[in-house]
Amino acid sequence: MFVWVGINVEEQLRETRMAVDGVFEKIDISNVTCQLPLHISLKISFEIENELFNSVLNDIASIYEAQKPFKIDVKGVEKHEDIMWIRMYSNAEIEALATALNMMLKEKYGIPLHEYDLDFIFHTTLFMDDDKEKINIARQLLGDLNLPETLVANTFVIGTSETGENGTYRVFKTIGK
Repeated sequence: MFVWVGINVEEQLRETRMAVDGVFEKIDISNVTCQLPLHISLKISFEIENELFNSVLNDIASIYEAQKPFKIDVKGVEKHEDIMWIRMYSNAEIEALATALNMMLKEKYGIPLHEYDLDFIFHTTLFMDDDKEKINIARQLLGDLNLPETLVANTFVIGTSETGENGTYRVFKTIGK
């Protein structure tokens, strides 16, 4: 079973969601994260053994439930080869949350840190496709987004997938403040 963890910012980025959906209607992009709520990723998705599923997800939920709301400043839209995202500025609160999740998973379940987790860029994925030209077109179609300067981290999500393939992830649990 594969798991992803994040901060749900769908409601705070409602206008962005509508703009992204409009681009998906115009061009065929392989990324189907649009099935998920817009969220700030906290670490790279990871695989767990099925027999650990309930325990791992309960421990993630416990970390989320103990988390007090905090603010995250928005840096802006960035394009990196085959992905376009909204990049967030790092701060002490989001770093502490990501570290708590990574350390719990590593120490309690032996889940190693992925190389991306070592210098994680907090972001909300908008588009991803193996065809870099499609990402360029999506960026042009998206135009200038009216992004908020700050988002509030007060709703957290845990998602799962049987295979880890794009398009197979679903929200398993939402924890809100």
